[in-house]
Amino acid sequence: PFDEQKHLPEIARMLDRVQKSNAPWFEFGNEWSTSGTARRDMNLKRKRAANYAKWLRAIRGEMTKRKMDNVKVMSVATGGAGGDTAFFQMLHDEGVWELLDAMNFHPGRGACFADKIGGGWTYLGGVQNMQRKIAELGGKPLFLTETYAVCMPNNAWSDSYRLAADNVMLTFALGYAEDIAGNFLFKFNDGISWDINGISDTDREFHYGIMMRDFSPKPSMMAYAAAAEHLDGAKFVRKVEFSESPNLKVYEFSSPRGTFHLLYDRTDGYSMPKFKVGENAVHKEPWIDTYTARNQYEFSEKSSGVWAFDSIGRGKKIPVKFGKTKLVLTGAPIIVYGLDLTKN
Repeated sequence: PFDEQKHLPEIARMLDRVQKSNAPWFEFGNEWSTSGTARRDMNLKRKRAANYAKWLRAIRGEMTKRKMDNVKVMSVATGGAGGDTAFFQMLHDEGVWELLDAMNFHPGRGACFADKIGGGWTYLGGVQNMQRKIAELGGKPLFLTETYAVCMPNNAWSDSYRLAADNVMLTFALGYAEDIAGNFLFKFNDGISWDINGISDTDREFHYGIMMRDFSPKPSMMAYAAAAEHLDGAKFVRKVEFSESPNLKVYEFSSPRGTFHLLYDRTDGYSMPKFKVGENAVHKEPWIDTYTARNQYEFSEKSSGVWAFDSIGRGKKIPVKFGKTKLVLTGAPIIVYGLDLTKN
């Protein structure tokens, strides 16, 4: 609970750090996790929203005194399945909506691919849910200050190393498509704040890194680099629909390197591959492709060549014959330059 006498000096120390670091944004609060009793107890949630509003008014008051006009404030992140839109509504009802320059969300994701929509522990579904609520309340940028592809080994609620790479690529590409202001991956290397040099095979929290504990790269790190290479300076243009092929997913982007498309096939569905009886819940090695459906599609060529890059950045030139090229797609996203989809 906010105590003016106790907490104004604490706010001053926070803002000292903001000014010293020349930070353009101040994210006040790490995460309102929406878990446990408070998620369903509307009275308790309302009390916490009211308390957050008191802190926020005091922070804005101190920022005004310091003339910190160059610093913007984003909200505490809501987390959990689908996000806590009710908490955002309560902040609006408390009259502090205009004190926030942006909203913040930690989209949790379970045993499904990042492009699954709808409720529950979905990435894209949760992001769309939050964007709808923010638009309803008055439109603000949305930041994702924790997104992830957790790789706890042999855990059915986590990504395998190979599928984590696909999901990292989808996480960033779909972030562009959903007009996300900033997308921060959690986290750089395996480990946890209270056990810096430790590791655990039973605690999921240790396994969120895109690097191993010894700083060797996971496929996730290679996907992060590939996403940065192709999405740097890019703009989302449109989602291309193919009525005759509903499982074909295509997103078009413009970029300094030219127009490209992100393509994949969802015939295998949106859930992670299920462990089979007798496998003892063991993830496949990252060099083993676990997608079962492989569908061939034909596209027109736009330029003098077609190049495709997989989710870890490996590129190859695709043969073209009479202005047409054929691609065999699975659930793994690929980035392709040189296609002509103007008629779609």
